[in-house]
Amino acid sequence: MRPVPGSEGARGQGESTRAIMTSGASFALVQAGFVLGPHMDILLLGIIAGPEQAALLRVSARMAEVMLLVRVMAVMHYGPRLAQAHGRGDQVALHRFVREMGIVVAVTGVPIFAGMMVFAPDAMGLMGRDFIIGAPIMQIYLCGVLFTMLAGQGSDILSMCGREGLTARLLWVVLGVNLTLDLLLIPSYGAAGCATANLISMIVLGAGSCWHARRELGVQPSPVLAALGLR
Repeated sequence: MRPVPGSEGARGQGESTRAIMTSGASFALVQAGFVLGPHMDILLLGIIAGPEQAALLRVSARMAEVMLLVRVMAVMHYGPRLAQAHGRGDQVALHRFVREMGIVVAVTGVPIFAGMMVFAPDAMGLMGRDFIIGAPIMQIYLCGVLFTMLAGQGSDILSMCGREGLTARLLWVVLGVNLTLDLLLIPSYGAAGCATANLISMIVLGAGSCWHARRELGVQPSPVLAALGLR
């Protein structure tokens, strides 16, 4: 039988629409994972340990997240280039952009990390003297952020290179780990326990996304591991 005129075009358009919808749904799940994690932490901490501990955690986390501005700017600059290189199948360019982004984030992030660790009490004191006791909590968060930066921007690289579904699944696994640790650590350690749960979760996310980036795309997102010769 001859194909009905226009049927192949309609089928191609339908497949394209399904691909767009699937990609959009995956991105939505990724963003939901990013948004739900911090809010669930605050809610659990407030319910279990009280509003004072929740306030300390909120301020500490927001102060530590200043470091993430480096990562955000790097992803904004290199994200479109990564997507284009992947779309063209240009593995050489993809490797170069991943390496450059990792080096930029590490070189700029490490000095900021060192400064914020030293001046954590002063940074927390900007919100009032009562918040200075939250400096160790901020420092725990800073260690987690530093690990994700040195592990490379694996989750962003996967999302930019057509692996949104994988990124979403990884983020939701990490969210499950985070909430489980919250329930175990918050009753005994309050805000410090919640921050430790986040630290472990960030280590899982950084290591997992780095491994998947190497497995799925053949790129090494971590500038540290690349410098050690692990490709």
